[in-house]
Amino acid sequence: MEKILWLLYLTPAIPLGAELLRSGGVPATLGDAAAGITGAVVTALLAHLAYVSTRAARSLTVYDPLTGLFNRQRFDIEYPAEVLRAERQGQALTLATVDIDRFRAINEQFGHDEGDRVLLRLSQALRRLVRAEVDRCYRIGWDQFCILMPGATDAEAAAIIERIWHAAHGEEVGLDRLGGGLSIGVVNLRQGEAPPALLRRAEQIMFEVKQKRKAQIPVSPPADSDA
Repeated sequence: MEKILWLLYLTPAIPLGAELLRSGGVPATLGDAAAGITGAVVTALLAHLAYVSTRAARSLTVYDPLTGLFNRQRFDIEYPAEVLRAERQGQALTLATVDIDRFRAINEQFGHDEGDRVLLRLSQALRRLVRAEVDRCYRIGWDQFCILMPGATDAEAAAIIERIWHAAHGEEVGLDRLGGGLSIGVVNLRQGEAPPALLRRAEQIMFEVKQKRKAQIPVSPPADSDA
C-alpha cells in the first residue's frame, strides 16, 4: 500500500520528466529544473506527512495510548457485534470485567507514575494470558478492563481468569505488594440476552467481589514486622 502511495506522491514530478524528455534531456535552465524538483519533493513530503498523521489519528481512536489495548470506543463497536455473531451462530461467548481494587490509593501512596506502571503491567499480562488471535482485551475505564472470550468453554475461561488473577497478585503485576487487588466478574451469554444486560451482569458480579475484598484487605500494605 505504501509503495502505491509513494508513486502517487511523485506524480507532480511527471510533467518535469516529460519536459526533460521533450527537450532532449536538457532543461531550459538549471533554475527551472531545480524549481520543478523542489516542488515535487515538497509535495511528496507533505502528502506523506498527511498520510502518517491520518494513520496515527486512526490508531488513537482504536487503541488506549497508555496500555496499547483496544479502548472503550473499539469495545462499544465490537462487543455488540460479537454478541450478535454468537447468537446467530449458536456459539458460546464469555465476558469478563476486571477492576483494580484500591487503585486510587495506590496512586496517592506511590505516585501516578507507579499507577501507570501497574496499568501497563496488568495490560501486558492480559495480552499474554488470553488465547492469542481469539480473545480480545479492552481498557474501558480508568482502572477497568474487559475481556471477550468467543467460543470458550467454562474450563478454558476459568483457567484464563485464574492465570490472570495469580499474575496480578504475584510479582508480574505486583498488586499484593502495593496493597491492591483484582476483582473480576465472569459471565456467559444467555440465549436472547442483550449486550447491555450481559455487561451489567458481569459488572454486578465484579462489584460484589470488590465489596467482599474491601472487608478483607487493607488499603495500605502491612508494615514490616521489624519496623
